[in-house]
Amino acid sequence: MYSELRDLMTPTKPSELSFDEIKEKLQARYCPESTTILHRYQFHNLKQQSESVSEFLSALRRKAAKCDYGAFPNEALRDQFVCGLSDEHTQKKLLRTKDLKLEFAVSTALAMEAARKDVQEIQQQSSNAQVFKISNEATDKG
Repeated sequence: MYSELRDLMTPTKPSELSFDEIKEKLQARYCPESTTILHRYQFHNLKQQSESVSEFLSALRRKAAKCDYGAFPNEALRDQFVCGLSDEHTQKKLLRTKDLKLEFAVSTALAMEAARKDVQEIQQQSSNAQVFKISNEATDKG
């Protein structure tokens, strides 16, 4: 490790440098900063998988923080949020909305997600009730 440090500092000897200077050289060598382009690429490739709308939004916010979007961070976040949603019905609804704001997109997606879960619950309970009804009818006849 010392020989690599010496090579990084050549022609200066490591003993002639301050701790901060050595630390800076080693960080540049072993922990290079990612570029804005890479962060934006990763941000634009985020798609909602199995996580909830809230979890997806949090992941987008974490990535967006490194993208340096300047004056338009909410627009970039809104665009990727809508484009990355897994539910096509919600996407269509949001894409039809004129002058879409991030807050409205998020609240709509959360409401649609909650409604989808409610419908699944209702259908599940209805399906269970049908099985119970059929089961009782079979017992009554037997």
